[in-house]
Amino acid sequence: MRFARKGAVAAISQFLIAHNGSVLHSDDHLDSGRDLFLSRLEWDLDRFDIPISDFDHHFLPLAERFLINYHLASTDYRPKIAILVSADGHCLADLLCRHSTGELACDIVMIISNHPTAKPLADFHHVPFHLLTNPKDKRRCEREMFELLGQDVDLIVLARPEPALGLATETA
Repeated sequence: MRFARKGAVAAISQFLIAHNGSVLHSDDHLDSGRDLFLSRLEWDLDRFDIPISDFDHHFLPLAERFLINYHLASTDYRPKIAILVSADGHCLADLLCRHSTGELACDIVMIISNHPTAKPLADFHHVPFHLLTNPKDKRRCEREMFELLGQDVDLIVLARPEPALGLATETA
């Protein structure tokens, strides 16, 4: 395995603890198909003695030693998402419910649809709703969506059900 280096997770944990960080949560995942080892660590900053602005400087030797590519993000950051939905609204309802209970920690900035059926749900949850003006014209819809999304969206979620599986059989 090219990316997973033996002892990397322990070394990162020891680095955080050595600087008065307390590990709150850790998830590791091996993606053998892509030859990747993915790890997510969350730690408490209350007594952490490295200013976040200097973290890269202090962490760089460890990152170089274990060939770690990393991204540092604050857990209080709430990504701005837009939801694209078709006429079938149950996936949208699930997302909005999870958002309203705090399970989905983000800011839903808009819902875009080619059908008006999702508008009452968007209105109920106080999320701006945009109905595409000409759903039959795919290019126009794409341009309209790009204009609506702009630069203020971190993530686009497609709220649609998985395609159903069918079983074809033959009888003699």
